[in-house]
Amino acid sequence: MPDNDVMEIDVATMTTNRYFTRIGTENFAVVIQPGSGDLFVANTDARNLTHFETSLNGSFMTNRFTRINITSGATTHYDLNPGYSPINFTLANKTNALAQPTAIAFEAGGENFYLAAFGSDRIARVDAASGNVTTRIELCPTAIGSASDSRHMRGPRGLALNPGVALYVLNRVSGTISIINPATDTVVREISIGSFDPTPAVIRQGRGFLYDAKLSGNGTVSCASCHIDAEMDLLAWDLGEPDGVLTTNKVVFDIGNFLTNTSISVVHPMKGPMMTQTLRGLNGLDPFHWRGDRTNFTHFNMAFSTLLGGSSLSDADINAFRDFINTIQFEPNPNQNLDRTLPTSLPNVAGNPRIGFTNFAVNTFIPGTSCTTCHQLPNGSGRFIVTAMTLGPGTNQDFKVPHLRNVYQKLNFNPAPGASSIGGFGLSHDGSFTDPLAFFTKIFFVGLPPDRRTNLNAYLRCFDTGTAPAVGHARSLAATNVTTTDISNDWTLLESQAAMGTNINLIVKGTLNGQHHGFLYQPLANNYKPDSTNFAAFSRAQLVAKVQTGDTLMIMGVPPGSGERMAIDRDANGVLDADEPLPRLQIAQVSGKAVLNWPLGAVGFLLEESPSLGSPIWSADTNAVDIVNNLNFITNALPKNEQFFRLRQP
Repeated sequence: MPDNDVMEIDVATMTTNRYFTRIGTENFAVVIQPGSGDLFVANTDARNLTHFETSLNGSFMTNRFTRINITSGATTHYDLNPGYSPINFTLANKTNALAQPTAIAFEAGGENFYLAAFGSDRIARVDAASGNVTTRIELCPTAIGSASDSRHMRGPRGLALNPGVALYVLNRVSGTISIINPATDTVVREISIGSFDPTPAVIRQGRGFLYDAKLSGNGTVSCASCHIDAEMDLLAWDLGEPDGVLTTNKVVFDIGNFLTNTSISVVHPMKGPMMTQTLRGLNGLDPFHWRGDRTNFTHFNMAFSTLLGGSSLSDADINAFRDFINTIQFEPNPNQNLDRTLPTSLPNVAGNPRIGFTNFAVNTFIPGTSCTTCHQLPNGSGRFIVTAMTLGPGTNQDFKVPHLRNVYQKLNFNPAPGASSIGGFGLSHDGSFTDPLAFFTKIFFVGLPPDRRTNLNAYLRCFDTGTAPAVGHARSLAATNVTTTDISNDWTLLESQAAMGTNINLIVKGTLNGQHHGFLYQPLANNYKPDSTNFAAFSRAQLVAKVQTGDTLMIMGVPPGSGERMAIDRDANGVLDADEPLPRLQIAQVSGKAVLNWPLGAVGFLLEESPSLGSPIWSADTNAVDIVNNLNFITNALPKNEQFFRLRQP
């Protein structure tokens, strides 16, 4: 397997010049060093070649950056936590650890750079030549050093440096920007990204437990080290326990005794290599893990001590973690048609997905048994345990029937000698099958005709994920395209998807008579509700006419239930966006300076200034904005003559 991690592309010809290999398992950011032109890549390196949970306890990932010599292509790896013992954890280690590096920003000279340690809630200043960490900057004031406060985690994910002025840190988890003074390397303020955060409390309270590496023994790993953003690392890990004990589980499916079997499955602690599973779509799918040996999500609490090397969470915390995980959905399957129907064919894949669905849901291949006998719709799992004997030779353990919603994401494995393979693992618990066709060679499917196998293989690549393909589909409307057949057909399709009620809501955002507005499609009335009670509902033809006279709009499918907030009532306060009271601009003289403030919720308003009230020329005020108690504050030096200020919404 070539393991090509970074590629150099000729932008003139859009061809690949060369690859840089074996940079890291997960590569999060790549930047160019000023001066040398060398590449610096923030990455983690998985230790999945090490066997057994006890050997990996708290130390299964190396957090590092890699320097690529742009001339020779030579690579040098720098461990961000050098000298950490995989056995003896110390308080000093945990206090200084840097986990999951996600962003790098170089200083102007290139000698040093700042690095965002997402899992540690820290920013590090690093000497580029030696890799030594010279400074660590804490972002969460309630989780200094080894302390953890997962519910208030910041989660730094992006960096932007204005040399000599400020380092701006984008905090993905908290939805804020931390501003750091580069002269003192201290956080001087933190501001919200927006005036209103629509994130539900269940997500805010629980998501930190996925990412927080301070919950581990030495502060270097978290659940998200392998479950990247709640997804999967596409690796197999051998997390067996040589000193473990046998446990039992109830078998439901056995040959000749389907759905009435009450025998007991023995779960051996030495389970062998198994693929990391996604955390998406877990709600209602328990029991969990490949063997169904975790009865519910809270059963994973033991992993905080046995795998992460820390301590199990409290009942309140593991329940908050579970509630957050239950909100995570799959993205749409890109192989489905935009209207959520199945195609009749796929590029470079034999078989008909539509016929494959009939083969899957209707046809039997053993008397009384179809694919849905085990892989029940809509998610593809009946949630019960199947015996090793049922699965046939080569299987020595009982397994839970897995869901099928992300089969299409695991088809990049090619085990042929000398073959280039994007993925190192494929389907099944150990990743040994390249595609469904390979899985159908098991003895259980001996009665499955070849044409059905081909059609099923095509269908499973299109398996519905629970999220409609039209979610996120958007088209920009301008006078040059609004009446084209392409736009008209897409618009009609989105309206029909919204009319189904469970696929999408359809929203429209843009300008109306030159002013920013939003609209929500109402399927029953077949019109568009505006974001102001001062307007009547618009027909589609009226919106087209507005675009033809100069307005611009964007139509977009959004998740069901989110349309009203995203289109016409952004803060869900019951007052439509364009009906919100105009913000009041207040000014006061403080210590010889003019201090202005206006509500944080005044979205889209700009502070402008002019030396004359009647002047047609107003310029934007470029002073820094501070946010205090839901108010925007700007401080200006008092002018020698008159100076006027206003808020304007473009």
